Amino acid sequence: MTIDPISSPQISALGRAGDSGGAAVAGESARSIAVAVVGHIAGQLLLAPARPGNIAEKYGVRALADTVAAAFPNGNPAAVGALHRAMESFAGAVAADMAAFADGRTLDRVDSAIADFAAPENAHDIEAVRAAFERAAAAITDAR
Repeated sequence: MTIDPISSPQISALGRAGDSGGAAVAGESARSIAVAVVGHIAGQLLLAPARPGNIAEKYGVRALADTVAAAFPNGNPAAVGALHRAMESFAGAVAADMAAFADGRTLDRVDSAIADFAAPENAHDIEAVRAAFERAAAAITDAR
């Protein structure tokens, strides 16, 4: 199984979609981060071919966070920084879950944890999306 690296152009094509606003981009970014993390950890555990490279770059969290932040015109620098940290925390929770279990259910736990990303209150509020990433990271961590 080979998982291609994630790049922000794959996400930026999503843009704003009706009433979902930036929340749709955030949800897709969360899923992309999870797939990248699971693929990398699987490679490290020899469950899939590993690719050399910088782990942070392989996950692409910073580029995805920039793409998500761009979907929220109300995002000030402090809110964008908090979003970056929340997305990195989410990636860490997914990595820890995959490393702890390596049972193939990590993505199921991710899907459950990010189910509320498309909620209307997340549509145009960067703080709500940051909180959603933090809740998702906590939910994945608590599932262990």
